[in-house]
Amino acid sequence: MKAICLFILIISLVRGVYAQTEAPSHFTPAQIQSINASVERKAAAFKKKLEANSFESPGSQEFHLDTFKAEESARLKMDIAESSSAMNEVTNDLSAAYDKILNKYYNRLLKLLTPEDQKILIQAQRSWLTFQTAERNLLNTLMDPAYSGGGSIQSNIHTAMVAELLIKRSQEIGAYYQMVSDTKENGE
Repeated sequence: MKAICLFILIISLVRGVYAQTEAPSHFTPAQIQSINASVERKAAAFKKKLEANSFESPGSQEFHLDTFKAEESARLKMDIAESSSAMNEVTNDLSAAYDKILNKYYNRLLKLLTPEDQKILIQAQRSWLTFQTAERNLLNTLMDPAYSGGGSIQSNIHTAMVAELLIKRSQEIGAYYQMVSDTKENGE
């Protein structure tokens, strides 16, 4: 009896540890390496095009380059994604990339503002985070089969809608940063 209890305890512990680990990627290390190399090559060519456009400031060019890399990586992964789960992984990776972009340009914008104006940006971002949480809750509710009709594609739709919230806010913050940094660089 002790052996059975010990066996059940060990199985439970192993399951608990396994359940808390990150799910394995749908993409092999070789695929990821190939995608990353392709993104870097294409980004270098894109950077040259951006630099040729003298009307864009270095800050604007960097923002466009960052978003290009995130989008291109997602596009290349999506080309080889073979399941709904793999597509969700791609979309989640894109969300993570845009989250980094959002934080990068939010912090840069914050540094360009006066202390009083920083408070306004901080409050706006807090309000957006509250909105994002409420909107995610709404999306979770609407994905219930009673409202969505169910089906395997619903997880892809849900993941994409959640990602779109982050992408849109990243683009807004990026545009604000570009506007302020371009003005400061031009001495206006």
